[in-house]
Amino acid sequence: MKKNKIIFYIFILAGTAVINVPFLCQWMNKRQQNHMAAQYQKNISEIPEKQRKELFSKAQAYNQKLYQSQSLPKDGFSGGTTPDQEYLSILNMQKDGIMCCLEIPSIEVFIPVYHGMNTKSLEQGAGHLYGSSFPVGGKNTHAVLAAHRGLVSKTLFTDLDQLKNGDVFFVHVLGKTLAYKVDHIQTVTPNQTEALKILSGQDYVTLVTCTPYGINSHRLLVRGIRIPYKSGVQGNAAGFWIWGKRIFLASIIFLILSGTILLLPKGITGGRKQ
Repeated sequence: MKKNKIIFYIFILAGTAVINVPFLCQWMNKRQQNHMAAQYQKNISEIPEKQRKELFSKAQAYNQKLYQSQSLPKDGFSGGTTPDQEYLSILNMQKDGIMCCLEIPSIEVFIPVYHGMNTKSLEQGAGHLYGSSFPVGGKNTHAVLAAHRGLVSKTLFTDLDQLKNGDVFFVHVLGKTLAYKVDHIQTVTPNQTEALKILSGQDYVTLVTCTPYGINSHRLLVRGIRIPYKSGVQGNAAGFWIWGKRIFLASIIFLILSGTILLLPKGITGGRKQ
């Protein structure tokens, strides 16, 4: 009888492990992405202020040239345009392709942002759409940051559809923190890039991912407009991440209860032989 209970409990352990594998994988990858983003900020803090200003100026000059060209970027998930060497050299201080970090408090995202949208970049974090402004802020800029959603091992932009007008996200670049408030959300086809154009006098960052979930025939665009930065802005956790935590916690409680009932001596659970 005892042996049957042990076997039954092993099946319970296996079942709960299978249920929680996606959450545990994403938790491990989230920790790695957070570490990479934190390391980027640490490395930037060690660069002399004068050098940081020079790097900032190069990005601003590139953005001004881009604004004057009035060109539209192509959909990055469909291949886009191959980045040139000038682009790849700007904001690439550590020669690792990381140009900044993106933080979205309401969906618990804190990830590095890489130059371009190649496979390697999108596996490790978000990519910057070549042909859009560098995310350093300023008038006449529109940076576009994109990431996958629905990956088994990473959350990335899985919960981007949970954002709503008024939510705030942050870009950490060259020791500065730029704040953006969501002011427009729309769904478009991959070839509809008009919404990504640079508008005179505006300072925008648009977050992009594929939609609908699992089909990926369209693009979800979440645009933010620059606002003054205030520290301490938080959000209510939403989407997959919060439900993953709840399921994981419920699994632990269930394992403890079932283990107590199945494995502990009867006398400990209240039944005593006369």
